[in-house]
Amino acid sequence: MAYLEKLKDQPAGKYSEELLAIDDESGPWLAETQQSSLVAKANYPRFDVDADEGVIWFGDDQRNGLVARIHTIGSYSPADGAFVWAWTNDKLAALSMQPKQVADDHGDVSEFEVSLIEADELKAWTLSAAVAYLMKADGCFRLPGELQLFVALTDTTEIAPDDPRAKLLQQDPEAAAAALAEFAGQGALRVGAALVEELGKETPALDPLIETLYRFCDRLDAMGASPVGQDTPAATQAAEIAKQLRHAALELSLPPGHPGLAPAAQQVLRTLESIAREFGAWPEPSS
Repeated sequence: MAYLEKLKDQPAGKYSEELLAIDDESGPWLAETQQSSLVAKANYPRFDVDADEGVIWFGDDQRNGLVARIHTIGSYSPADGAFVWAWTNDKLAALSMQPKQVADDHGDVSEFEVSLIEADELKAWTLSAAVAYLMKADGCFRLPGELQLFVALTDTTEIAPDDPRAKLLQQDPEAAAAALAEFAGQGALRVGAALVEELGKETPALDPLIETLYRFCDRLDAMGASPVGQDTPAATQAAEIAKQLRHAALELSLPPGHPGLAPAAQQVLRTLESIAREFGAWPEPSS
């Protein structure tokens, strides 16, 4: 039985003996580090991620806080009950070099050898903590969203308000609404145009467009979780739009030639047009 399952008095999950041996140390380590100032929300209620730079900032309202390097470990989908290692996902692999090295160095752990694992939230934490602990990371953190991302934190440094890296932003409902309007309207317009173009071909290739739709949804979720947008009406609206579009992307996943594909595509186009119109991106006819 894994440490977190004992701690939470939950039923035992299925783990290899090798993983449980690591968990004997990584489980208590996770419980201890989650109480530290590194990730304790009570101390640093705001965070901001720069995926291009591979760093995360934690801070308070006075912009005091910490900056750390992030290493992607895996993603967890509560809706699907599935955990996927980052190094097996092309979208996440760029920042997963050290976690992958840990997995390669511990080839006897069978969980590290499969890309997708049936999991609940506790198992996702247990798996992620094992990798972060083996990396000798400073902590393990979960980025919120419909698809949750688990990362290891290293190279942690304290920052002060006058530090150039202390660029944490404050919640700003007006700025969040403006950012959503600018992104969602134009994004829906571009995706819709690409879908129309693809549907005009003799053999449309919809898989890339479905991926684009999902990336669009991920960006919407990220806007809602950002320091500027968090807990604002724009965040709620972004989440609702993402939910609609994920459903639309699922409808487009029908096999070619399926009688339901054409109506599904038209419904997706109507949804995208509605979003573009709502945010003023839809071109008005010239008078």
